[in-house]
This record gives sequence, C-alpha cells and structure tokens, in this order.
Amino acid sequence: MSKITYILDHPEGGRSVRLIALPTLVRQITDKGCTLRFVKENLTFTNDQTDAVSQLLLSMLGAVYQFERNIMLERQREGIAIAKAKGRYKGRPKTIDRSEILTLLDDGLSMRKTAGKLGVSLSTVQRVKMDNMTCFRRYE
Repeated sequence: MSKITYILDHPEGGRSVRLIALPTLVRQITDKGCTLRFVKENLTFTNDQTDAVSQLLLSMLGAVYQFERNIMLERQREGIAIAKAKGRYKGRPKTIDRSEILTLLDDGLSMRKTAGKLGVSLSTVQRVKMDNMTCFRRYE
C-alpha cells in the first residue's frame, strides 16, 4: 500500500496533508501514471507537466485552503481569548497535588518512590521539584 493510499484510506483525527507539500504530492502521484481528481473542486491532474492551467489551479487550491485554515485558527484564538476574559476557559483541572509531592520529597522520599506512591510519572515529580526551586523558577 502506498503512502498516499494509506493517508486517504486511514485518516487520523486532525491529520491533514501539509499544504506546502501538496504540489509535490500531486506530482509524485501523477508521475506514477495515476490521475488525481479532486471531486469537490472538479479538478483533475494527470502526468502532463506542460498543463500550466492545472499547475495554476493546484497552487491556487493550496493557497485558498491555507487561507481558510489561517482564518479558522485566528477565529479559534479570538474565541479562546473571549472565553478566558469571561472566566469560562480555564483549561484542564489540576489532577496533581503539588503540595503532596513537595511534602513527600521534603520528608526524604526519593523522586522515584514519590512518583510511585502518588501514581504520577517521574518527570512530573521532577517538574514540580524544579518549579519549586527558586533559582530555577520559570518566568512567564
């Protein structure tokens, strides 16, 4: 099974073909003797590289898709900013008790044992410890 067949037959959540690679992808498909047809846009591409109109339409198609994606992301960012201003967008609730991690570490328990006791990953314990150290505190 070719890569393009797999991509088209097995789309993953949020997966899309990068628009920058669209002309290259189309060329790879058509160079193998295949005809590529965009049903929605009623465009057909063959291995005829001399067809300037097809190349122009492909470039415009990629540009329009990229423009639509950028507009959608901009609206999403605006919506999130509005929701945050209203206090409705707070992110995922905290599931880790940072004070418990720090207490166990202060009591002399190793980071690995602290992680095991609290059911969190070692990297989580390391991050909490690092965030609590004033000389390594992250500034926002």
